[in-house]
Amino acid sequence: MADPDSYETILESGIRARTREVVAARDPQHLIALVAEAAALAEGLLAALRERDPPEAPAACREGCAYCCHYQVAVSPPEAFAIAAHLRATRNADDLAELAATCARLAAEERGFDPAARIRARRPCVLLADGRCSIYAARPLACRGANATDAATCEAALDGADVAVTLYVHQANAMKAAARGLNHAADARDGHLELTAALAVTLEDEDAAARWLAGEPLFADARLPSRPTTKGTA
Repeated sequence: MADPDSYETILESGIRARTREVVAARDPQHLIALVAEAAALAEGLLAALRERDPPEAPAACREGCAYCCHYQVAVSPPEAFAIAAHLRATRNADDLAELAATCARLAAEERGFDPAARIRARRPCVLLADGRCSIYAARPLACRGANATDAATCEAALDGADVAVTLYVHQANAMKAAARGLNHAADARDGHLELTAALAVTLEDEDAAARWLAGEPLFADARLPSRPTTKGTA
């Protein structure tokens, strides 16, 4: 098949162009809708890739398998706003207030954590409930890209073992390309954001998206260093 980098570039470029348009229009609702659009484009590409270059082994990922839900998760600003909108639409006021307070507390405690420190903390994702993702339909692109062929290896990796997690690389790379496209038009100072810290910002104020689109640097304390494109075993 074609060079894998070519499909990543095409997907990222297309989403980047749409992101520029939406950010320039300064419409919070269009910004939130853009995330679902980007996810759908990535899923469509992934379906085609599976047909042309199938994975060598089936994914071991199943409902209730949550080893990867203890890792540091990066999101783009539009994803952070879309997740907050999903939470506002699906949770009552008391639950939402409790979640917002928890996100703020954890963000303060974990500020400055690198991925290794996040794993050592052994803390599950703030959105994990009874071993299941409570926002699965609106989960971040990074989570959509996570996959592995052996759950025992995932468990060992989380426990600190020096093991290689075999994955379907096209799935990881397609979702990361979509995330880069969403992030492109953001203030360069924002970069990719740590999920919990980003939610602490977006859940605090219903007008946060409008403020960000107007140029406010809302995510100063939620930034993560740039990360390389994931490579792995198909």
